Amino acid sequence: MSMMRGGTAASSTAGAPASSVGRKCKSTSTEWVARCAEVQRSNTTPEMLEQVKARAERSARFSKMKKKASRMQKSNMVVQRSWNTSVKEMTADRSSESLKRSSAVASARMESCSRIAALSMEADSESEGEAELDMLSAQMGVVADAPVELAEAEGQREMQELLEQLRREPTDEEEVAAKFGLFEKYLETVEKMRGETYGFWDECQAEFHAGGAAEVQRALKKIDSADNMGVEFHPSRWFVYDMTRKAGSNSGVIGRVLAMIKMKLELLERSDECPICLDALNACGEEPHVFGCCHKVCGDCWEHWNELHGAHAFCPLCRNEDFLGDMMRRADALT
Repeated sequence: MSMMRGGTAASSTAGAPASSVGRKCKSTSTEWVARCAEVQRSNTTPEMLEQVKARAERSARFSKMKKKASRMQKSNMVVQRSWNTSVKEMTADRSSESLKRSSAVASARMESCSRIAALSMEADSESEGEAELDMLSAQMGVVADAPVELAEAEGQREMQELLEQLRREPTDEEEVAAKFGLFEKYLETVEKMRGETYGFWDECQAEFHAGGAAEVQRALKKIDSADNMGVEFHPSRWFVYDMTRKAGSNSGVIGRVLAMIKMKLELLERSDECPICLDALNACGEEPHVFGCCHKVCGDCWEHWNELHGAHAFCPLCRNEDFLGDMMRRADALT
């Protein structure tokens, strides 16, 4: 790496315009192949190859775990929004037909969220459920592409306002049945999300360093803490109010725990070195390219790699042996 950086510095000229200072000179794809092949040859001992392979496999695991965390986080948000939407509909129209319809729709949405959250991290289910979650979110007015953390916080805030609709027990039996049935389904779904969250953590905690794992463990304990689980009933309120309020608090903690796990996975996965030229990702002065697998290469290497392979340009970490073979073959053809 020091050779490459030194070479870059030596190629600068005293008469270069000020705007070019600090930027790498553009090279042809032929020059790029020769340069990168030399770097790869000097850094690909058997031990290095094993390290590269292990790093690629670890990064792929992180990518799957992040997708799982995002899917669960969004499912949890949609569950909350489903309760909110149903309560608003019941308040606006208390007719028997409307009450039954609203309760049934909310139940179906929550069932969908439970099913999607339970999907594994296997390759064939990584993206399964994403479109359905997006559709459900849109039905409840969640802005497309809005950060799930913001949508969840807004849902929690809205719930606190809507809870006022439950302070007094309704006098109509059908309304009582509809709102109590909605509470039962909401509580059941929150409990399922709790179980899925603990199960997900069991799957990924081995990837965390001791400090990070301990922080997540402390956050998980809050889900089952006395403050979060205990219900204090008041004779002046309908008991459904207090129980729903506590279930909502539990849902909020679950969402924050999932957000924490996802953030830590992103930090663990992040790399500051281009796997092709082995220089810093930002050394060329261009934005790194991010593949669908979440691996990154520097902008300069991506420009050349894309020029050589076009639509078939693949990730040099996910397919490291193919990449090294391609680079060495092209380099040998130059001699």
